[in-house]
Order: sequence, then C-alpha cells, then structure tokens
Amino acid sequence: MRYSYLWLSSLLSKIPQPKEVARLLTLHSYPVDQLVKTGNDWVFDIDIPANRVPDSAGHIGVAREIAAITKTALNVPRALTKMSGEPASRAVSISVDEKTGCRYMASVVAGVKIKPSPRVIQERLISCGLRPINNIVDATNYIMLETGHPVHAFDYDKIAGKKIFVRFANSGETIETLDGMHVALSKNQIVIADTNGPLAIAGVKGGKRAEITPGTKNILLETAVFDSRLVRDTARSTGITTDASSRFSHGLPALMLDEVAERLLGLIQSVAGGVAKKGFVSSRWSRRHKMPISLRRSRIESVIGRDIPEREAYDILVRLGFRVSKKSKDEFLALTPSWRTDIECEEDLIEEVGRIFGYGKVEPRAPHMALLHPEESEEHYFSDKIRSYFRAFGFTEVQNYSFVAENIRSDAVSLELLNPISGDYRYLRSSLAGGIFKNVRDNIGHEKSLKLFEVGDVFRSIKKSPDTHLLFGAVMTGSGRSENLYFEAKGTVESLFAELGITDVWFEDIAGEKVGWPFSPNTVMHPYRAAFCKSDGTTIGVLFEAHPELRLKTPAVVIELSMKELLAKERVEYEFRPLPKYPAVVRDLAILVSKEEKVDDILDVIENAADGLLADVDLFDYYEENTIGEGQKSLAFHLVFQASDRTLTDSEVNNHIEKIIKALRREGWEIRS
Repeated sequence: MRYSYLWLSSLLSKIPQPKEVARLLTLHSYPVDQLVKTGNDWVFDIDIPANRVPDSAGHIGVAREIAAITKTALNVPRALTKMSGEPASRAVSISVDEKTGCRYMASVVAGVKIKPSPRVIQERLISCGLRPINNIVDATNYIMLETGHPVHAFDYDKIAGKKIFVRFANSGETIETLDGMHVALSKNQIVIADTNGPLAIAGVKGGKRAEITPGTKNILLETAVFDSRLVRDTARSTGITTDASSRFSHGLPALMLDEVAERLLGLIQSVAGGVAKKGFVSSRWSRRHKMPISLRRSRIESVIGRDIPEREAYDILVRLGFRVSKKSKDEFLALTPSWRTDIECEEDLIEEVGRIFGYGKVEPRAPHMALLHPEESEEHYFSDKIRSYFRAFGFTEVQNYSFVAENIRSDAVSLELLNPISGDYRYLRSSLAGGIFKNVRDNIGHEKSLKLFEVGDVFRSIKKSPDTHLLFGAVMTGSGRSENLYFEAKGTVESLFAELGITDVWFEDIAGEKVGWPFSPNTVMHPYRAAFCKSDGTTIGVLFEAHPELRLKTPAVVIELSMKELLAKERVEYEFRPLPKYPAVVRDLAILVSKEEKVDDILDVIENAADGLLADVDLFDYYEENTIGEGQKSLAFHLVFQASDRTLTDSEVNNHIEKIIKALRREGWEIRS
C-alpha cells in the first residue's frame, strides 16, 4: 500500500526524514518495500501484514506507529459537522439482513455543490495512486486513505423509495458498475439496493445507477462494515478487486464506524458545502465489549529474552493506544484499543512491547536448557522399515496433504477445519486413496507404470472427538492386463508378510461386504477384484483394483495396510541355514482350471502332494483367452526340487511330478504340460 510522507507529517507533531522513517518502520512495524520521490513528496510502498490491515490500511494507522516509535504526538483530524433539525431517519430508512453480518450507517447531506477538490486533496490522492474525479468522490477516497476504512456516496435523489436494503442478491439480478461493467449476481453476494434493485456490490464496487454526477444536489453517505469472507468470495467470483474489497476482506473494526462516519460527514461539508440531516441512520448492532488482557513482566523476559523496565513497557503500550492499569507488582491489565483486531492474548502484548522496544537491543545468547533424547518410538522405527522395504521393490514415496475438499468415505464423520486456507482443504482426510488417485492422474501422462506409496494418518470424528489411524497405502499401474497387475501386487504384499514373519495370512474376497474405516470404501473398489487381507481373524489390510468409474486411464491396484495391526503381528525370527551343497532341479507345470479357482488352493494341492523334496513353487505365467476355452485360465508354475544330502536323479523328480499331477487331476484340473 502507498503512503504519502507529507500526509503523514501533517498527522504528527514531528517526523524524521523519509529514509529514517522507512528504516524505523521496517525495524519496528512492517517492511517498507520502496521509497520513491514524487514531485515535492515522498511515497512509501509498505507491505502491510494481513493481520495489521484493519488498523494500518490508512495514514492515521501508520502515523500512529511512527508516533509510538519516535515518542511524538499524533494529531488526528477533528470532525466538524453542521446538522439541521430534521432527523436523517425521516429522509431514508435502512433494512439490513442479519445474515449478512453487516453493520451499516448512513447520513444525508442536502445542497452540495459538485466541483473539483481542493489542491491538497488532489495531490495526496495522486501520490497514493488514485485519480481525482470530483469533490464528493475524492472525499470518500480521501477518507479511505486517511482512516483505512472504505466509504461510499450515492446520489440521494436517484434512490428509489428512499429506502436502503442490505441483502443477498436475488437469482438473475444484474448490476452495471461505475466503470460500465455488467455483472451477473449470485445468491451468496451482498448488495446495497433500493426498491428498484441493486445500487452497489457491497464492499466491492459501486453501481452506475446512483453515481455522483455534475448535477447531483443531495447525497447519501454510506459507512459500513461487511463480512470479510463474503467480500473476499464476491471479489474472487466477480473478478473485481478494488481498494475497498482488499480492505474489507481483511475484516475492519466495527467499533471505529462512528468516528469514520463523523469524519466523512465533516470533510464532505468542508469541500462541497450542504447541510446534513440530524444524526445517522444505523442498523441494529450488538457492541462487543473487549476484556482486559493480563501482561506479566516475568513473562516478557521469558519470551523476549531480556528484562524490559516496567515503566518502558507501560509507556510503549500507552503510546500504541492501550489503556493500561496496574494489577499487581508483576502484572498489568491492558485494554485493547478499538482499532486493533489482532490483539487476543498475552503473547500479542509481548510482541507489541518487544517490537517497539527494538529486537536489536536483545542480545543473542544460547538457550539454557537440557537437550534430551526423545523417547524411542516403535511405530516410527517400524514405519521406516516398511518404507525401506517398498523402496527396495521400486516404489516411490509420496506425501499428500492431510486436508481435502471432500472425503470419499460417506460413513466416516468428517472433521471440518475451523479456518481452512481454501475451499480445497476444508476437511481432514478419512482415506489415503483420494490423494493416491490424484497422484496417478497427475503422473500417468509421463509414466504408465507407476509404483507409489504413502504412510500417513487418516481421520474421523467419534462423539465430536478426533480419531486417527496410521495407514500404509500404495498403488501400482501398468499398461498390461489388470489381472497380472493384481497378482503382482498380491505377491508384493505376501513378500512383505514373509519379511515381517507374519505366516498365518490369507486373502478373502470382499464380494460386496462393507469395508470399514480406516480403509477405503467399497465405492472406489472394483466389484470383482478386491480382497481383505486377514491374519488370526483380524483384517490387517485390503487389496483392490480401482473401480472403472474412477476413470484413471490405466489399470491401478491399491494396497492398504494398517500399520498398527502389522506392528502387533510382526514376528521376525531369523533362521540361518548353510548354503545348499547340491544342485536344484526345476520343472515347469501348466494347468488349465476354471476362472473361479484361486491360486492359493492350487498351491495347497501341489505342496500337499509333494514330499519334502519340493523346495519351492512359483507362479510365473497367467493366460486367459477364449482359445483355451470359455471360462478357463491357464496357470504355469516353476517347481523347484532339491535335497540337502544328495543330487536328485531324474527318476526321483519324475516320481514326485507324477504324484503332483495325479493330485491335480483328482481335483478335476487339466494338465497342459
């Protein structure tokens, strides 16, 4: 925001040179990004923090900071008004929809003369980047730049019915703004209207219909505070950002409204003449009384790191506008001034004292504290172990936000944030799947075969209290058959269980059974390729192919595992065996079975039919086409035979193969080779 040096100097009894002012403000208040000479004036471009916009968006606010830093007097302009005997309430009525959260004040001035503004007003407006128009419009802009509070003027004679309504826009309403733009309004936008329709977009832009023109004789002056969120949303949705909207969207102090209204009325009369109707017409408003905040000297030293003299701390707060009283030997009570909306607790007061006193006066010193090792976290070490395992299998770790726009679980009560940073981050996630699917959509155009994983908390609400669960989630994509991808993911999980020593594990078809939190809901799972992963009767995870309706443009298989259950069932036992002295014999066996048959069932038959010489069996090929028979699939296995005390002969291996083949045929399965 831009501020005039000459304007600031008129508000102070004494002011340092421009460069010194810039240095002091940067050290004690807010950074001055630029200092530029403009004619006979200097202009400061100051980066006002969001929480300081309510009190520092005008020259009075910045002058107040300079006065507190330099210990000089602040000269706030007085409001000198002339009012007639007729009450303003007879000239206009106001109706404010309580849901708008607006405080609204209006005054009526009759007999004004439209002409150019005085030279000093024009020069100050130009220094701050605004174009002079006429004395009425310039006065409203001047008040905004002086107090930081936007105001507006309407041509009173153009207000239909002499009634002002502050309400939400009706469906289908439109307005032509001062610059000739036609805007279609929506139901969540606030308008200032008369009996014929909208006159202005509240807090954003005035309308053409009641604008000030050279023929204007009577005016209505608006001073209001609008809901910051609604103004911000309206500015964003309409694409109209103004000096007014940028101020209102930060939440201006309603307690200052009376002072601003009186100052505006006095300035209008000084530059345009006219007589004001008696009093102001105001909406109903519940005044919120601020409570004093306690400030302890011992706490100041604890936070800042230096003892600040009691008198100095007291004077700093008084210079900043606080009403300070002594409560005890070590404690003050400070009442926050009406223009400060950012002061809420003792630490805020300490920051005020510290910044004006000067952080440069605080000598740096090492903290006096014991450095203790954190307690060992078994869950932390276990999470790192799982991460290392999946990285070794070629997976890449991702980290997604815990905040989401909406949750994919409809049965988990969502935890909504009180103050989300945007509409896209309103809730805490109840599942990892949403973020993982987004990763797939974002990256599938660059790489068809993705292998991603994430370890993170998922959340739900139980009796209005948060419940968290640490979950592992992974996704595999590929351009091949989805069945092969599914079995590859299943093999990865089985290898993990073997690594963790979890032996009593089986996969059970979900088959329409409801999947509960913390795992993903049935709605994202393929109806025929989804399974529970169970051990000792407990569900420790799910394995599923993404539902086709998700339209991921590629087959995707998801693994979700409960870190809590995995850790509880981990049974790692290391067994050391000597390397085999004798060679192994490998035979391949292909079987034709029904599509419904499970690989686990076939492996059980093979292993039970063979004696102790069968060292290992692996599925290495899966084939399913109509050429081998409808409803059939071909599975091919590597059978590894090995003895620890001799080299096996072909006849020994053939005998075992025959036993296995007979067992398979008894099940009604066809041996292909």
